[in-house]
Amino acid sequence: MRAICDPWRPWAVVLMVLAGALFVSVPQGSAASPQPRAIVVDARGGAIPLWPGVTMLTDPSHGLGIADVTARRDEFRVPDTAARNLGPRDEAVWLRVELRLNTPTDTYWWLALRSTPIDEVDVFLLRDGRLISRDFRSQGIAYHSQRTPFRFPAVGLEIGPVGQYEIYIRLRKYLSLALFAPLTLEPLPLLVAEEMSTQAVQGALFAICICLALYGFGAGLLSREPLYGWFGLFALSNAMIPFIYFGFAAQHLWPSLSNPRGDSVLFFLVLMTASGLFFVDRTLEAARASPRMSLAMRGAGVLLMALCAAFAIGVVSPNAMAMVVAVVGPSPFLLALPVALRRAWRGDPVAYWVFAGWLPHAAALAVGFAMHRGWLPWTEVVDHALQAGGLLDLVTWIVVMVIRESAVRREALYARDEHVRLRALAETDGLTGLLNRRGFGARIPRLEAKVRGGGGFALYLLDLDGFKAVNDRHGHETGDMVLKRIAEALTVIARSQDLACRLGGDEFVMVVEGVESEEVANRIAERLHAACIDALAAPGLDPEGLGVTIGYGLAPQDGLTVEALTRHADRAMYAAKRAGKNRVGRGGDRTAATG
Repeated sequence: MRAICDPWRPWAVVLMVLAGALFVSVPQGSAASPQPRAIVVDARGGAIPLWPGVTMLTDPSHGLGIADVTARRDEFRVPDTAARNLGPRDEAVWLRVELRLNTPTDTYWWLALRSTPIDEVDVFLLRDGRLISRDFRSQGIAYHSQRTPFRFPAVGLEIGPVGQYEIYIRLRKYLSLALFAPLTLEPLPLLVAEEMSTQAVQGALFAICICLALYGFGAGLLSREPLYGWFGLFALSNAMIPFIYFGFAAQHLWPSLSNPRGDSVLFFLVLMTASGLFFVDRTLEAARASPRMSLAMRGAGVLLMALCAAFAIGVVSPNAMAMVVAVVGPSPFLLALPVALRRAWRGDPVAYWVFAGWLPHAAALAVGFAMHRGWLPWTEVVDHALQAGGLLDLVTWIVVMVIRESAVRREALYARDEHVRLRALAETDGLTGLLNRRGFGARIPRLEAKVRGGGGFALYLLDLDGFKAVNDRHGHETGDMVLKRIAEALTVIARSQDLACRLGGDEFVMVVEGVESEEVANRIAERLHAACIDALAAPGLDPEGLGVTIGYGLAPQDGLTVEALTRHADRAMYAAKRAGKNRVGRGGDRTAATG
């Protein structure tokens, strides 16, 4: 075994060295030039960086207006911070840039502030001391209500005639994180081309991470192996953090929501750390190597999950959450380090790959922390460090899972099980084990073909009465137990040729073949109703307020297609609900049977 694993050791050493080199070689940056200069706007149409000409005035009162700051031009000073990084700021910040246009141009220039996590941006353009335009961007304004189509603050400026121009920019951030100012002046075609390229890359990365997350959740449901579920959560967090942070989620997922960025990023950062703790604990089998360390890792993971829940309902403030992120970010690495070192020393390739993912991710976390404390200059590379580290970690975790799986299964068995798992994921409801809507739809052609051939069947729609109240009163675990009990009752009654499905929520459908008359169909409906009521009355459940209303349709009497029978059964079910719930509806305009 040692001979097989020895080739991994040089790679582990190389990865450690590279990760350390990455961290120590990040440019620390320096303050801007002590003498700001007027930015000359030429007609060539390229991007013009504005940071060399930036001066700054702080506004602790948050009350200064454009007239106030123009009267205090002499008080603006060169920022004594890292380049394009103003550091954590509780006060509002005014930036001033002087522009000089020596030759007329027909280029329509845009001021771009590519750092998206800024809560308020107010831009004023003056020519020869006179205000000619103003534009305001805020996280409090939903994306579809913004006046510009970009995910980051971008303002069109009326710069054309020769003259002296001044740009005043008021910036404010609600959280105690660094305020970035990567200001550029760009023509619209260049700005659009750069943004399209960024959108394509980030869209591809988001899709990859979401696919990995779905793989993890699906594999976890089917194999009942928690390792895959924690991987799915980690992949989902790595997909959402950059997608939200860089403004793509506000643009594509929830354009009608205001302030969709900062709070959500903090939530997924803590969720990423918690899922990392559980995944590493399971991967390294820490409970076997060091029970106390395993208990500490799982305990920290549970506390972080509870913190996410408290944050989601508003008990924990965003600033408190930001402090937690800074403190607990390295916790998976520190807690699992002794166990990982022990296994790596024994030549375990899993431990090598865990280290290979940890080290660049830890370096990326350190770089991100330093940047958000204002210690590093803002650059595109530094701003994407956490995303790159997370993706590297994901890749190594995939390798870890493959190695772990290969140790217990042969390649042929794994390929067969993978096929079964993917098919089950597509057609099976993960909670109840019944068919889902897609799985039911796949069997519709066979049912309708039997009707055309002279066969008959009954379609029953079942809906739980009072399920929401029970869910709210006793929690989702009890609600899930109710759904499972109903599914078990349907499974017991269903024959091999019958279909039992969960369409979604608390709605189920059952198809019983070979039913020729309404009398038989009604007997089956009452038997279904009685079985469901018995299931709800089983030990461990509180049946108070719970009931089941059933409506059915009979083929071919009520229709020749499943769609027609479903409509018929739905009308029957709601007629029964209007008649008092917890009963059987015989369909259409017929009266409801007693419950």
